[in-house]
Amino acid sequence: MVDGKRLTRRSALGLVATGTFVAASETFGFSNTTATRGSSIDVVADSDAYVGMLVSDQVKKNQQETLVNLTNNFDQTIDATVSLNDCTQGTLYAPDGSSGCSVTVTLSPGASKTVDIEAAVSGVDVFFTVDVTGPDFSFQATRSTSAVSGNTEGAVTIDKVQKFSANANQNDWTIQTVEATFNDNFSDRVEYEVTDSAGNVVGTYTDNVGDTYTYSRKGQGNDPAITIQPDDGYTIQPGETYELTVIAWDVLDNFATETRTDTA
Repeated sequence: MVDGKRLTRRSALGLVATGTFVAASETFGFSNTTATRGSSIDVVADSDAYVGMLVSDQVKKNQQETLVNLTNNFDQTIDATVSLNDCTQGTLYAPDGSSGCSVTVTLSPGASKTVDIEAAVSGVDVFFTVDVTGPDFSFQATRSTSAVSGNTEGAVTIDKVQKFSANANQNDWTIQTVEATFNDNFSDRVEYEVTDSAGNVVGTYTDNVGDTYTYSRKGQGNDPAITIQPDDGYTIQPGETYELTVIAWDVLDNFATETRTDTA
């Protein structure tokens, strides 16, 4: 599966335990926050937040593209419902194939999932809400993206991701070719994340490549292929389908992302 996306803004949401209950109102996009059983909730804007979001800065009309990537850094399973504020502005798509004005994803601890959008408009901002529910808490976040038409180029583009392979015999994942272009600023890093069919992160690798406008891994010479080892305690399962996400970041945290899948 090939799924190319250009994103240029990073957002993070989080819940942090505190000594007393804190209700957040319109802070970092939260419009409602509640807690039960005496739980304490606060809001942080941090990449290590308990619920992380990567929000696309712009999407193209009539093309299915990433709207938001959600990551559950909490130690409990959560449900996240993404809803368009105006249903006439597009259609949302969840990883399970469901679609509509509103879709729901379930995230186990450590899992990441992406909700796509096919915008029906251009030249306007598309607002959406994310309602997150856990055993002891719930909150709502409001975000937006810009719908555009025509050919647009982001600050970062990923030009190639080829020959992703899940290797059960070697117990690793390999990517033969990865190429990216940093159009506006120097590069910072390229992150690789592998998830299983349930959305659980099972392997990661970060390639720190600062002070360049191009990134190339061609599997030969000075551009070696990428090899990702499983997380501690995990073994690649024959017959399991794995998804690779490649995220290329520049020094201002603009980024592009691509995904590929392979069955071991």
